Amino acid sequence: NVEEEWLRNKTGLCLDSYFSAPKLLWIFQQQPEIHERAKLGQILFGTTDSWVLWHLSDCTNRQHITDPSTASRTLLFDINKLDWDDELLTLFQVPRSMLPQIKPSAGHACSIQLCNKGKFSVYGLLVDQQASLFGQCCFDDGDMKCSFGTGSFILMNVGVSPKSSKNGLLTTVAWKLGEKTTYAFDGGVFVTGAAVQWLKDNMGLINSVSESEQAARCSKDCDVV
Repeated sequence: NVEEEWLRNKTGLCLDSYFSAPKLLWIFQQQPEIHERAKLGQILFGTTDSWVLWHLSDCTNRQHITDPSTASRTLLFDINKLDWDDELLTLFQVPRSMLPQIKPSAGHACSIQLCNKGKFSVYGLLVDQQASLFGQCCFDDGDMKCSFGTGSFILMNVGVSPKSSKNGLLTTVAWKLGEKTTYAFDGGVFVTGAAVQWLKDNMGLINSVSESEQAARCSKDCDVV
């Protein structure tokens, strides 16, 4: 049993298979040989950005790295200490050796080799909703953005120390620039654009995604939305 408050204080997250650690534990339980290979250092685990950089880096000097904002979405990362947490690693049976090295969100991260064109330096590691928050210039405490895509996600800058929400929002690392770490509240609706696609592909209520606007405008009120 895992105490929800203990987990939330460490990670800012709740126990959910949406995040990486439960997926890893399930794989280890279903395929014990994979767990044994991981303990021997023969298998690595990474987030999307670490996978991309691994494949872009020189095969003689592979880079297995990520930044605190992406690491904070794994349930293995202590958002207070800004490092992989030994208690969480033990809980989910994840060997530290398989995890990527933590680098700042901005600053020289590594050099990569592209198509024999010479080396290129990588100076930014920021993805997904945190990158959107930064891209919308939400640099001050209280600034927020909402992105609509497959799902809808609101992130709000909450400053340089992690805060706990009283309304079920998650706490995440927004980015780390130099020695300064910025945190954010995160609230998500996982099905938004995907619902429109479902209406088209599964229910056959519309013939194209663009027809959803016309269908919405035909409604006289929003009681059913």
